Order: sequence, then structure tokens, then C-alpha cells
Amino acid sequence: MKAVVPSVVLAALLAGGVAEAWERFEQVTLVPDGRNDGDSFIVKAGDRQLHARLYYVDCPETWDGASYQQRRMREQARYFGVESVDVVKQYGELAGQRTAELLREPFTLYTVFHATPGGGENPRYYSVIILADGRNLAEVLAAEGLARVLGVQREMPDGRSVAEMDAELEDHQLAAMMKRKGIWSATDPDLLPVLRAERRRQREDDNELQRSRRQVLVGSVDINHADERDLTALPGVGDVMAKRIVAHRPFSSTNDLMRVPGIGPATLERLRPHISVSDGS
Repeated sequence: MKAVVPSVVLAALLAGGVAEAWERFEQVTLVPDGRNDGDSFIVKAGDRQLHARLYYVDCPETWDGASYQQRRMREQARYFGVESVDVVKQYGELAGQRTAELLREPFTLYTVFHATPGGGENPRYYSVIILADGRNLAEVLAAEGLARVLGVQREMPDGRSVAEMDAELEDHQLAAMMKRKGIWSATDPDLLPVLRAERRRQREDDNELQRSRRQVLVGSVDINHADERDLTALPGVGDVMAKRIVAHRPFSSTNDLMRVPGIGPATLERLRPHISVSDGS
């Protein structure tokens, strides 16, 4: 059963800068699906099926089938102080199993239907999950060492501010580190400073790459001839969307981008100042 909660109006800015109210779904159940993992899973809420993605936390990855996922797993290995991405994958699978176990009983889901980037035709919606016993799933995963505190944040349905929720999760994570729970049991304390230094250098390199990519936007990106790397410089365009744009060429006008799955009127208007169309031949 769905129940709108009008009393909890949030200050977080979403698209258009409009504060949104939480929608609450009760007696939600987990749907077995190969895409499910620790922080992202399919659920049945009333007569709807949704793909939920937790706010605030990031579980170790389990899938390395694309270059960007491999890069993400290496970044996670450096963060957790483990030398091998195989360890990341191992604990990612454990996180998925633990989440499935915790969601055996019907639970409550809160969402404002804020979609994650790059969802295309199958959007994932940031969500808060309250377990049958009243605990917050994100807090449980952080406390058990199966997630790090990282990701999109928002004022909570119970009124806790972003700062309060973030601080509490950081405390749970610190306790898990000290108790060597979950993936923290595999952390090499001597290696951790070295790996985190590498992580900082990589992030600096990534930031420099992003700055160089943004220079492309000073002019405009020709959607008929730009390569995938230049297309990912466009706001809201990731690797998957760039591939879709290339696959749907040629375009006779910028409006033709609406043929690309995942690009609607709002996305097109966001892209329009940065794109152009030349002869598609």
C-alpha cells in the first residue's frame, strides 16, 4: 500500500530546484533478480516494481564486465586498503547476500523518485529502506563493514538532517573498521596509507581529465561526429548513453536526440546549449 507523507518536505535541491516530499511504500518485498546487489535491488511496492538504490552508502562491487566497473573496483580496493579487486568482489557478493537476508521480511521504502544518472529506460531511484525491525538498511550495512559512507545524500524521512545522518554513518563505519568487520577484516593497515595515496592521485588525475573535457563545452559537441569520450563531457551523459548516441546516428537536428533511449525533453534541453549537428554523412 502506498501512502504519501506530505508532512516531510525536504530541502534538498533536485532538478529544477524544487523541494520534494517523500512517498512511503509499506509491505514492500524484494524481487529476486540477477541485478540485485548490496545497495541496489528490485522491489515490489504495491502494484509497482521499482529498482531501488540506497542513499548515503556504497557497497563493494560484484560486476567487472565493463572498463568503468573495473576502474571503480580498483578505486574501492584502494579505499578499503585491500590489494586485490577479487577481495572487493568477494565482499560485494557477501553484501548482496546480507541485503537479501535483511529484506526477507516485508519492509518500508521511502523515495522521491530521484533517478540515478545513466539509468536510461530502466531507472534506479534513490531510496531509504527501513527494515521490519525498524533499522535503517544503510546504517546496518555500514555497521557490519559491508558498505562505505559515500553517495547521494538527503534529509531523512524521520527528519534527520544530511549532516546528522552523515555523522552517524561515519561513526558506524569507524566502529566497523576498529572491530575489523566485513571487508575491513581484509584491510592491510600497512598498505592502507599507500593505497589511499594512490587513490588521491588517481582522483586528481580524474579531476584534471574532467577539466580538460569541460573545455570541449566552451564550443559545442557535434553529436554526429564526436567520439564517445567527448560525448561523456556533456552534462548527464555517461558511457552507456554515449554508446547509445553513437548507435543512433546520423541526426538531422538536435531534436533527433529524442530517438535515443533515456533522452527525454528535460535532458535534451540540458544538452541543447552544448551540442550541434553537422552533416551526418
